[in-house]
Amino acid sequence: MGSKHNKNAHAHLIAAVAAGELTPQEAKACADLLEGYRKHYETLDLEQRITALEERK
Repeated sequence: MGSKHNKNAHAHLIAAVAAGELTPQEAKACADLLEGYRKHYETLDLEQRITALEERK
């Protein structure tokens, strides 16, 4: 998930809380899941970059 999508998702969570569609606790749980996905994809990206650099040697 790119940072643009992550920002949009967080904005939607904030809007949902403001509209009374989600409680702050529910929004936090969703935000925590989003953060987990972000870290996962960031790690995959870094692994791919490191592998590409190592293969160049």
